[in-house]
This record gives sequence, C-alpha cells and structure tokens, in this order.
Amino acid sequence: MRTLAEQQIEAARDMFRAHFGFSPRIFRPGCFSSNDFTYGVLHDLGFVGGSVSIPGRVWTERHCVWAGAEPHPHFANARFRQVPGELPFVDVPLSVDRIGGLRTHALGFQHYMDLRPGGVYSEQEDSGRDHAVLLRNIVRQLAEERPQLKTIVIDVHNDRDFLDKEATSARQLRTILTGLDPELATCGLRPVPATVEQAVDRFVGKQRSNGHA
Repeated sequence: MRTLAEQQIEAARDMFRAHFGFSPRIFRPGCFSSNDFTYGVLHDLGFVGGSVSIPGRVWTERHCVWAGAEPHPHFANARFRQVPGELPFVDVPLSVDRIGGLRTHALGFQHYMDLRPGGVYSEQEDSGRDHAVLLRNIVRQLAEERPQLKTIVIDVHNDRDFLDKEATSARQLRTILTGLDPELATCGLRPVPATVEQAVDRFVGKQRSNGHA
C-alpha cells in the first residue's frame, strides 16, 4: 500500500506527464521539505535525482531539517537523509556559505546564507546579503574540499523581478554572474553550465568510471 507521500508525488508526476508528454526525472521540494522516506519514494517513482537538500537549514514548521547534511552531490541514503548512501538517486544540494556560519533568519529558522537573488519570500525581507562575499566563500569551499563533482546551485524564484535592472533580485543575480568567472579562476576552476539533470548524469558517470556505481 502506497503512503500518502507516494500518492501525492505520484499524482503530481502523472499531472506533469499528462501535460508535457514525458515524466520528470528531477525533483525539488518546496521549502526543501523532506523526511527519511523522501529519497526512497522519489526513487521508487522513477526520479533519478534532484536538488532536495539545503545543508544547515532547520525550519521545523516547514518540515525542513538539514542540520549537518552532506553539502556536495552524492547518492542519497534510503534510511537517513542527512548522509550519503547507496540509493541510485543523486542529490545535488543547494550551495550555501558554511564559512560565514549559521544565521537565524527573521522568519525564525536556522540557515547558512545561499545565493538566491531576493529574499526567501520577497525582496522586501531580504537581509542585505553581500552576494560577492557569498560566492567567494562558496568557491573557496569547492577548492578546499574538492568534491568529486563541484557544483554551484542557486535557488532563483520565478516570481522575482529580473526585467528591471535596478530591482534587488536583478542586481544580485548580476553580481553572481559577473563574479563567477573571476572567482573560479582564482582557484584554477572554470564554469561549465549545466541543468540539475546534466549534473546528475555527470556525477553518475564519474562514479562509474571510478568503479563506484
């Protein structure tokens, strides 16, 4: 018997397939809500990966608890979401600045700063983050920790104003995009644009070439 979560995600998947003509392979939950069954449910429903986790965020009223979660792409764990496992589902976490330390957001949750342009819910409640510093720290983490697949993943809400060049979200996104090449170059890295699905396929390919999958 399917759980309620399985039924809900399955129904959403079927609605997507009916409208677009193909089944989705990649999943991201709203507010990064999840529990220890989420990865297994997604795998069972045919998803191969996603951007499910946001390392460090603890927002219990949104069912989002990622304290100490693995910060780089990894095979998910079917029993405990916070650590890598052997499930053939690749999680590509949202990039967060762990160098800057944990903060408490005005909405009451604990988190590391991430690169999203604008605030969590609106530009008006944005806390004045310096996106140039955030990007520099995230690149530094990649250079020092050397994960098998280095990724910079940004949460760009589709209700933000990117047409007005002076809008907060547009200015912050511009800071990220113009700073990406030089920041990576300082660490001997270069950017390669990719969708989450392409990143998942690349990670699986690397694992296979190393005899781990």
